Amino acid sequence: MTPLKIKLILFYYTGGEGDDSFGSPAGLTCLDDIVSAGIIAPPQGGGRYEMTEKGRAYMKCLLDTPYPTSAWIDAHGDLIEVD
Repeated sequence: MTPLKIKLILFYYTGGEGDDSFGSPAGLTCLDDIVSAGIIAPPQGGGRYEMTEKGRAYMKCLLDTPYPTSAWIDAHGDLIEVD
């Protein structure tokens, strides 16, 4: 997953309003990739791309992912609490 694909998915997840500057070759390739993956659906009858159920589920996974944390682990695999 590239940052551009994430940006595209977020663009359509949030309603696809505003600057749609994804017309570059890289942007079009990413768009094809996320359509092929079933994350967004192509326009119907001249409409616009839409987020699919699979795309909403993917976004739920992204949004539910906590920030990474760091921890000190000793040689025995035990967590050492640090303030």
